[in-house]
Amino acid sequence: MAADRGRRPGRPADGPADDTARSGASLLRSVRLLRIGGALVGMAVCVLDRDAGATALLADHHLVLRALVRAPDGAR
Repeated sequence: MAADRGRRPGRPADGPADDTARSGASLLRSVRLLRIGGALVGMAVCVLDRDAGATALLADHHLVLRALVRAPDGAR
């Protein structure tokens, strides 16, 4: 039981986290796997959003991207 942390099917789960988000494809793959497993995921988290399309891609799949820092206009 410790592995599932007491979660029941259909309950919201923590979303995936990544260090950097560019296109959002990696985060979306993680969300798809979580959803296949029955998780209700509505948010993904990253440290740095490079502002290269991740927010829009995830929004198209009913996800919110939360970032600690956003790079202006895709700055490197």
